[in-house]
Amino acid sequence: MAEELPEKFPGLHIVLSAPHLLEIMDKSVSKAGGIKVMLEHFGLGAEESLAFGDNYNDVEMLELCGRSVAMGNAPEAVKKLADAVTLTNEEDGLAEYLVSSGIIG
Repeated sequence: MAEELPEKFPGLHIVLSAPHLLEIMDKSVSKAGGIKVMLEHFGLGAEESLAFGDNYNDVEMLELCGRSVAMGNAPEAVKKLADAVTLTNEEDGLAEYLVSSGIIG
């Protein structure tokens, strides 16, 4: 379905958010799009942003941001495209990355 639907409905943004879960949205809707709006609002460039993701629905966001971090529970394909990989969601991977990278003390 993830491969067939986009061909039949080009106005939709269709992405896997889990091996068994398909998200279907208007083409204009994405996490990357939301980040672009926020960056523009604050006068920042994508290179100044940091994103954390744990599934296929985060790919566009991870590709956009200047620094991308995959959670330890992310699929291997998502981990490979990220700049770094941290612990899982349940292991407080986001906090661990922020502290270990010196972003917060």
